[in-house]
Amino acid sequence: MTNRAHMETIVILEKPAILAPDLRFCGNVGELVSAIKDLRPESFNDMEIFSYSLHGPDGSQSPLNGPYYDPQRPLPRPVDSVLRISARPTEMQYDLLIRLPHQEFASPMPVSIFDTMSLYEQKIVKGSAVSVKLSVPIKYQFKEEEHMICVWSDDTMITLLEKIAKRIDESLELLRFAIIRCTGIVVNEAKEWLPDRSNIFSADCTAGTVEENGFRSRDSIKVYRQQESTTTRKRKLEETW
Repeated sequence: MTNRAHMETIVILEKPAILAPDLRFCGNVGELVSAIKDLRPESFNDMEIFSYSLHGPDGSQSPLNGPYYDPQRPLPRPVDSVLRISARPTEMQYDLLIRLPHQEFASPMPVSIFDTMSLYEQKIVKGSAVSVKLSVPIKYQFKEEEHMICVWSDDTMITLLEKIAKRIDESLELLRFAIIRCTGIVVNEAKEWLPDRSNIFSADCTAGTVEENGFRSRDSIKVYRQQESTTTRKRKLEETW
């Protein structure tokens, strides 16, 4: 029978790094840590998120960092000329602050024991604030046809418009846009660049991210193509000569 306690048991697969520092003048754990750092400086770079322990032959453990670390503690007798050091996350379960799109505040969220190790690898530890971004499908209409394109919620508006221009194989400078449907709340600098959301605009006028401009899933934009001026056409022809 499998209960919840069994389901929350993790398996740690250890693949040891084998080092051979000069231990001739090491009489305590502090000198051992220094010798290892001299040999491989990056060995203990993650001491803020991992607790390191030196194992003795009797099953005892000597902390190599943290509040119980005593650099003067004598080294244990090695077993078969091997000193074994292990590391574990300082906390196996903790809360993260999660900021969801369209929210101005961050909510605490408990981290499952299954997620802890992978989060530690990304240096996401207790007290970290994580901003979640979403893939936002946006509709755009061009020449009476409607299509869909996906961007990230934290992409800039100009990134969205550049992707549309690339998709329809048109020059971004010749395109003009109008917002057909925008269901979110416009915030920050996005309020200033287009006070009247019914106006037609060009890409170089935009500011802010897709989220800050109030775009949510399946909102839509109308795309227009301007005719090139005679001067522009002449310049392009000259460039091809």
